[in-house]
Amino acid sequence: MKLKVTVKRQKDPQSPPYEQSFLYQGEGATVAGIIRKINQRENLTDINGEPAEKIGWECGCMLRKCGACAMIINGRPSLACSQYIEADGELFLAPLSKFPVVRDLIVDREHIFKSLYKAALWLDENMGYDEEHHAARFSSSNCIMCGCCLEVCPEFSLGEDNYSGAVLPVNSYRIADREEEPQHLKQISKQYQKAFFSGCGQSLSCNKICPCNLPVEELIVKSNAINVWKRRKNKK
Repeated sequence: MKLKVTVKRQKDPQSPPYEQSFLYQGEGATVAGIIRKINQRENLTDINGEPAEKIGWECGCMLRKCGACAMIINGRPSLACSQYIEADGELFLAPLSKFPVVRDLIVDREHIFKSLYKAALWLDENMGYDEEHHAARFSSSNCIMCGCCLEVCPEFSLGEDNYSGAVLPVNSYRIADREEEPQHLKQISKQYQKAFFSGCGQSLSCNKICPCNLPVEELIVKSNAINVWKRRKNKK
C-alpha cells in the first residue's frame, strides 16, 4: 500500500498551523499504526526530503477505550486506533477543531470533563436499580468522551459555557436514572436543562458519528424524559 499522508501541524498553541506531507509504504493498517510507523523512522523527512519533527499525537490504549486519539481523518472525526486504511491514495489528518490545539494532532479536551463535573453527575448514597433499564445504562457508561460528537455539533462552541453537547445527555442518563436523593436529582435536572436541553437544535448530527456506536439519540430521549419531563418509571 502506498499513501500520501498529509498532517495539519502546529508546533504549539501560539504558532500558526501548516500542512506537511509524508510518504507511507507498507501493509494496510490503522491510522494510529501508520502514524507510529512514520514516527519510528530514525531520520524523519517529509515527502520532499526535508527534515521533519515527529508527529505529535496521543494514545492511551489503542483499543477504542480512552478517546485520546480522536482526530479528523479525511474530513470526518474518528479514532486513529480504529480507522483502517487498506488502499492506495491520500490520507489527511487534522486535530479536532472545536478544542484548543496543544501540538499537531493533540487537543485539550478538558472542557468535556469540566462540563460533566459541573452537571453534578455523581451518585449519592441512595440509588435505585432495575434490570429493565440496565442495558441503556450500560450503553451510557461506554462513552469514552472523545469529543467526536461535539466536533460535528452545529450548536457546540468552546466559547459557549452554557452548552455541553451530546456528551451530557449520554452520560447523564445512567446517573439521573438511578439517583433517589431528591435535591441532587433536582440539581442534575436543572443543570441538564441549562447546559443541554435549552441549547440543542435537534440536528442529531451527533447520532451516527460516535466511534463506539452508542445509541446517542436513544440516550438523549431517555435523558430528556428524566431531566425535563420528569418521567421515571418502575423505580425500586
